[in-house]
Amino acid sequence: LYVLLDHPDSEAAQHKNAVLGHGAAIGCGLAALAAFGLWHTPPILSGRSTPAARVGAVAFAVGLTLLLLEVLKAHHAPAAATALLIATGISKPGAPLIGLVVGLIVVVAVGPMLAQSPRLHETADRTTQPPDHDAYPRQKGA
Repeated sequence: LYVLLDHPDSEAAQHKNAVLGHGAAIGCGLAALAAFGLWHTPPILSGRSTPAARVGAVAFAVGLTLLLLEVLKAHHAPAAATALLIATGISKPGAPLIGLVVGLIVVVAVGPMLAQSPRLHETADRTTQPPDHDAYPRQKGA
């Protein structure tokens, strides 16, 4: 959402890039779980030691996602986090993955509309402009 709101004119914020990026990341994350036999294993946060297969799945998912984004010319860096969430098992198949997908759909659908909000831009303009030092005249001797 940050990219869509704070950098709406960037390549990464293009709607096509966000949709293709997260779609590719979901596919790559699921492929990594299947390829490394981790479909039914507990997530990385389960408190158990991290098996080498999990590390390999994460590297595979993120690397393949970035490769696909390059091939598709759909650069959207946040998609790597989507692949990471799936490959680590945090958003494993089932309810956690469905929740992630629903959240992504909402962000990708609502983000561009929020980025067009004049009120959002007014707030951003106020926080990014340097202070007006002339508004506070200096006292003599200061």
